[in-house]
Order: sequence, then C-alpha cells, then structure tokens
Amino acid sequence: MYKTDVVVVGAGAAGIGAALTLVDAGQKVILLEKGNKFGGAGMFGAQGLFAVESRLQKEAGVSYSVKDAYHDLVDYAHYRVDLKTVKKIVEYSASTIDWLQKHGLKTELVNNTQEVHQKNPQTYHQYIDKFTGFSHLIEHLEKEHGILLTETSGEKILLDTDGQVSGVQVLHQGKTEEILCKAVIIADGGFIGDQQLVKEYLEINYENLYSMGERKATGDGLKMLENIGADTKQPHLFENHAASVISKDNLKWHNNSIFSLTNIPLLWINSRGQRFVNEDICYDFALWGNVTYKAGGFYYYLLDEELVSFLTKNSLDWTDSFERTFKTLAHEPMTYKIGPFNNLKADQFMKFPLKKGPFYAIKACSTTLGTLGGVQVDDNFNVLDKNGEVMQSVFAVGNTAATNMFADSYPTIEGLSCAFAWNSGRIAGKTAVNLVHKN
Repeated sequence: MYKTDVVVVGAGAAGIGAALTLVDAGQKVILLEKGNKFGGAGMFGAQGLFAVESRLQKEAGVSYSVKDAYHDLVDYAHYRVDLKTVKKIVEYSASTIDWLQKHGLKTELVNNTQEVHQKNPQTYHQYIDKFTGFSHLIEHLEKEHGILLTETSGEKILLDTDGQVSGVQVLHQGKTEEILCKAVIIADGGFIGDQQLVKEYLEINYENLYSMGERKATGDGLKMLENIGADTKQPHLFENHAASVISKDNLKWHNNSIFSLTNIPLLWINSRGQRFVNEDICYDFALWGNVTYKAGGFYYYLLDEELVSFLTKNSLDWTDSFERTFKTLAHEPMTYKIGPFNNLKADQFMKFPLKKGPFYAIKACSTTLGTLGGVQVDDNFNVLDKNGEVMQSVFAVGNTAATNMFADSYPTIEGLSCAFAWNSGRIAGKTAVNLVHKN
C-alpha cells in the first residue's frame, strides 16, 4: 500500500503539469498511467501548444494580448463558457512556456500551422524534440521524489466517514490496491476510447466516426467522479477535426494520393447528393470537422475521368490543407503543389465541372481528436457536486473539464486543447498545494 499527499490519475500533459507543480512545492505525489508509456495525447498527438504574450512572442514582435485572446475565445463561444476559467488559462499561458522550458521541454514560436490562419497572430509554440523533452519532465518528477506508476488505472475515489478523500482504489498491473492520499486530480483525458460512452453521446452514426484520440481514455475518471456525487451531466463534446478517408478493415491503411485529394476543395456532396458547403472550409480543420459532423458524419468528394487522367500525369497549383502542418514540423518550405499521382486509377479511392464518366466518389468520415468535458468544475478546477458546491480535495483537468473553456465546438485558434491541458493541470496543482498545506 502506498501513501502520498496527492494522486494524479493520468500521465498526459494535464496530469504531468499537475504533478510537477505539486512536487516543486514539496508535496508527495503519485502519478498514475493506465498504459505502459507516459505522455498521452499531449505527447503522442500534439506537436505544440497555444500561448499569448510569451517571451518568444515579444521577441518576435507579435502584437496579440491576453485581452485580445480572451475576447476572441469568448466571442467564438458566444459567452457559453466559464469566463473566469478562460481568462485564467489565457493569463497562465505565457508562463507555462517558460515553465516547460525550465523543466526540460523546449518550444519554438512558429507560423500558425493551417494555411487559412497565416494572417492571424502567431500563437503556436511547437515542441522541440518532444519525446526527449517529455522524458526530462518525468526525470524531474522522480528527482523530486514523485512516483510514476505505469499500467495503473484509477478505479474508485475513497472517502472517509466524514465524506473527505482518504485514498484511491487502483488496478496496478492486474492487481487491486489502495493508495492513501489527501487529494485526487483526475486527468485521464475523457472517454474517446469507450465505444459505448461514445455511442451514447454521439449525434451521428458511430460507423461514420474516425477517432485519432487516446484509446486508453475510457472515461474512468468520469465514472469515479460520478460515484462520489460529482456533477457529470455537463455537455460531452467531440473535438471535431477535419475529415478522413479510412478503411474499416485496416485502421493503419494510408494512401498518399487519397490523403492529398481529401485535403483540397474538390466537389463535396452529402448523403442526399447535395453540395452543402464551400469546400475551401478544408483549410480550417475545426470548421471542416464541424461541418462534416453536422452533415451526418460523412460526405463524398467527386472526381470524373478527365480529372483523374489529368492528375495521373500533372500537378495542380493548389495547397494541400495539411502540407503546412507537416512542413512546419520538418522546417521545410511549402510547395503549393498537388500531384501528380501516377497510380490514381488503381488507388480508386476538383476541379469543376464533372463532365464525363466514369465518376469516382470517395467517402470522407467525421474525425475526432477526443472528447471534451463532462464534469463541472470552478476556475481553480475544483470538482463541483450536483448543487454547484465545491467537493473538497477533488479536481478535474484537461479534456475531462474542457467545457469550462469550450462551448459547442473547439475554437479555431491552434494549440488550445494542449494549452488547456498544461495550464489546467498547473492551476489545479497549485490549488491542491494550498489545500494540502491547510490539512
């Protein structure tokens, strides 16, 4: 049996942010990771994070303030967010860039990674050597006597006879154990890995959803919180992100020509055979994802024989919507070219009009990076009960608490989800420090 001050459930960006904040303040921490590798979506999925008024932005002469970012976010959400939370996350963001570097994860300020955002203020701070950087974070945790337990999932928050947190029941390498503690921080990333929960909250046919999210995120934290009376009836959102052509038989299937053609504004039609959007929406991933979801979770893009024959031998002076993302990561220049695709007919899977058959229709499905929200928290990330009262010593951060920051959809400012994870973790960790000191 372990005994510690705080248990943090989930070793992604939010959980690591919380755990490091606690150990830096001299608290004993046990960080739980369900899988055999730390990092979660904050490492394996993200390439960087949002910040405003950072040292790097000031050095680059970027004119974009905390006030500007705050208003952009709350206006996008039509004020259907917790305003204090949004303000606090934005205010913390610059210090988090310096804090990450201090702990071993460096970032660089780069151009925004989506083509349509090039005239927007630079806010995207890209990781430098992220896997080594994340390793440095965990090394610091363990140097400060924090403990990382992998292959360990949280099962139940334990309460004493007065209703106060006394520990966490965990499944550690297949064995049920208890960890005694004074506080718990839930940071396990939502529930995109639980098929039944996804089906419950999904507004489209599950067969039309492609998940790029953390499959280990199966809603364990939400279930733990619900069992102690937390308000878990808050909105459960999906982080819609572009659209994908997928193989139901082979989830690792990838074809470069089909991938590229999905990422340009050809002719799209919905399930009723109708054009439903200006297809250059593909240059903003959040909006592209939202319109696909609203269209029922899929659409078809069309090519005719003339275009297929053209693309077999020629390139288009068009921009692949994902090219800048990959070129930025590799520090390479843009090509602004599509094709040629020598084997396009064999791939089988626009320029207007469609004149002569045979015609080709390729199905693109709704794509998600994960789930957002589900539990009510305040701006310090204290979990609230069904009466809106603070549940002492229980916190939720990252995607589990994200509807405090995001309303009906993920905003178009790049890197916000990852920034929310790091900053909410730090804020909850700081709040827990003060609570543990009092106890």
